[in-house]
Amino acid sequence: MATRSFNVMSYSVSLTRELGWNINGTGVIHSASIRVQGQAAEEFLIIGFLPDDEAIPADADGFIFRPQHEYLWYIDLLRNERPITAIRHENPAFNEIYTGPEPPGESEVPRTP
Repeated sequence: MATRSFNVMSYSVSLTRELGWNINGTGVIHSASIRVQGQAAEEFLIIGFLPDDEAIPADADGFIFRPQHEYLWYIDLLRNERPITAIRHENPAFNEIYTGPEPPGESEVPRTP
C-alpha cells in the first residue's frame, strides 16, 4: 500500500475486557482501541492500547500500538484539536496522527452551542 495522508473526519472508540487481533501471525490482546476515519473507506488507522507492562509490538498496516497510559492523550487530541491529519504509511513504523499548526500561546476558544 502506498503512503496515504488524510483528514480525520470521525473516530470511534472500543472499550472491552479483552479483544484480540492477529497481527502478522502474532496475537495482540488489548482492551481499548480508537479507529480514526477519513473520507474514503481505506482511509483509516486503528490505535490499539495495550497494558503498560506488556511489550508493544511493531506497528502493522493500518495500526498503531501504544501503552494504555497514552489513551487519554489520543482522546484529548481527537476531542479538542482540529484539523487532525492521519498518515497511513507504507512503512507502518511511520503511521501517525497529528494536528495542524497553531500559533504559540494560543488558548482554547470556548465553543458556543
